[in-house]
Amino acid sequence: MCFRDLEKATEDAIKTFGDENSVNIILEKSYEEYMEGFTDEETGKVTRGYKDICNEIVEKFPDPTEIFLEADKKEFVQLFGELLKSENILKNFDEFESFDKIISDRLMQDMKSVYVHIRENIVNSRRSGDSEEQQVDFSDVEFQIDLLKTDEINLDYILALILEKSKEHEDVENLKAEVRRVIRSSLGTRAKEDLVMDFINKTRLSELKDNDDILETFYSFARKEKEKKVETLIEEEKLKEGAYHFINKSIAKGFVDYAGTVLDKILPPTSRRQGAREKKKQIVLEKIEKIVEVFVGI
Repeated sequence: MCFRDLEKATEDAIKTFGDENSVNIILEKSYEEYMEGFTDEETGKVTRGYKDICNEIVEKFPDPTEIFLEADKKEFVQLFGELLKSENILKNFDEFESFDKIISDRLMQDMKSVYVHIRENIVNSRRSGDSEEQQVDFSDVEFQIDLLKTDEINLDYILALILEKSKEHEDVENLKAEVRRVIRSSLGTRAKEDLVMDFINKTRLSELKDNDDILETFYSFARKEKEKKVETLIEEEKLKEGAYHFINKSIAKGFVDYAGTVLDKILPPTSRRQGAREKKKQIVLEKIEKIVEVFVGI
């Protein structure tokens, strides 16, 4: 038996029958090359190694929570996006599991939290029309949100962490600071931060024995909080009959359906002059969306 090196033939086939620029995407490099970096033989394009990216971001931003200048924020998100892409490729290699991390888990959580926070600020500025006031142009920055979602932390994990850490920390403020760091690093849990903090403040964690205890206690607490929030919104905005069902249905679906007529039907009588009714509708919509963000999945 003998083996032939078919790499050159494979590359030629890709160029002939596919996209000539896809060769390096389809043909994966070695683990060492992704770690140390490599130069494409044909195009001369240099791809930095994972180690270099990690070292640079740690050197430039040892505490990402202290980034204030817009130019620094842009440099950080570009570097961190590059890191996410490199790490996503390396996860395909078994060797990566035993790699000694250059960036600690705590620092990585802070980086993810700041990365998402910067993106949220930019998105909110664009929605409100304030993007023109930004001193630095972020339009050429591509946020790697899909890659962040591959590392999503679910609520049950956070609750188990609270139980574990509550046995280690007598100081509840230290416990909350550690839990906040984890919550803010995950897109799916960021909106639930206040709810989880309220739970910690109002619960005798020392009386909870195991994960089943804390899960049952939290979800019972959260459901009561949800009822309060929904009822308060209905009362404050003087929403009509059907609002309770509409809001709870939106929570169950995970989004607010505002394209139909249901949202209009639950609004209180409002003049249409000078767009007053549309403004009212937008206010109610945003409030319902916030409730949905917090209580979806609960």
